[in-house]
Amino acid sequence: MPRRCLTALLAAVSTVLLVLAGPAHLSGIARASAAPPAQSVTVRVLPQLAATGVLPEPAASALSTVTATFAPVVPGRDAVLEAKSGKKWAVVARSAQDAAGRVAFNAPYLYGGAPATYRVVAPRTSTHAQATSAEGRTDAWRAPIFSDEFSGSALASPWDHRYQGYDVPSRRCSRTDASATKVSGGVLALSVIDDLARDDLCTFTAGGVEQSTFYRLNGHVGTQGRFAYKYGVAAARIRFQDARGQHGAFWMQPAGTGYGAEIDVAEWFGTGSQGLVNGVWDYSSGTQTRVAGGVMADQAAYGSDWAGTYHVFSVEWTPTEYVFRIDGREVLRTTAGVAQTEEYLILSLLVANYEANKLPSPESLPQTMNVDWVRVWQR
Repeated sequence: MPRRCLTALLAAVSTVLLVLAGPAHLSGIARASAAPPAQSVTVRVLPQLAATGVLPEPAASALSTVTATFAPVVPGRDAVLEAKSGKKWAVVARSAQDAAGRVAFNAPYLYGGAPATYRVVAPRTSTHAQATSAEGRTDAWRAPIFSDEFSGSALASPWDHRYQGYDVPSRRCSRTDASATKVSGGVLALSVIDDLARDDLCTFTAGGVEQSTFYRLNGHVGTQGRFAYKYGVAAARIRFQDARGQHGAFWMQPAGTGYGAEIDVAEWFGTGSQGLVNGVWDYSSGTQTRVAGGVMADQAAYGSDWAGTYHVFSVEWTPTEYVFRIDGREVLRTTAGVAQTEEYLILSLLVANYEANKLPSPESLPQTMNVDWVRVWQR
């Protein structure tokens, strides 16, 4: 074959091979450079659930909580909270998405003197397009249906003392007494004090061992028969007691008919104890059974100095789940034991049998749990 013809034939074959290989080669490039799926983001503006400090503060000064959920999840990706300012958006705070694609911010209820409008943005990167949420307003929950800042000088309705004597099996050595509850300076003070009317010893069994200790009086109040609600957000700003031997709590019990549960928003067992506890107890079988919660994991991640600093403890209760938070940060989410009837509020500082001997003498008293305010919101 002449060289000229051979050269032409080779050129033609090369062209055919390039044509055949081209689409696959190009599709490979397209696959390698394809951007990952764009994230979507859903934003929720919750009530004013964050207010940390050592002094009482007006409930209206608490920060609103803004949560965002991104999908698909990109852990560690930046998230920016922006507030609407006229026709522009101003950066308020920055954070990062967690392993579940969630992020939470605490931000002022007011911006520019009016209820704030917020959105959450994941800025554009070299690998991800910008993701922007819809707008959410801080007044979406409207005014609370219940709000008490304890501004008077005495316990007022709808609160009342939960009078319980020494006959409560789990609290043989203490009883409720109004003298252990005081209202002053915008604070409800619930205390454990020495029962001066009893100079004998209380004998009880704990852990299968018979023991004895001195008698005490408890601060223990609730809204049973005067206020209850079904679904919403309940929050209390609390500074707990220091010593062991009693536990402070913000909790709820069923007020109506149908399925109810004990909702322990927060319990504290004193400095040096297991720490904070929350959860849900099921009453339906006739035997009290914990179905969710327990000792809170990684407590230092949510705050510190529970006995010296006020924190807001809250629960968001829907028909299908509970979300427990400390200063707006989620600590427990569960669908177990969701109550379907109204619940009333309880605040208490109680001495149970199993902890009674952890306080060695009356000289260690009083121990006091301070409550700055309590609020309940419904949408």
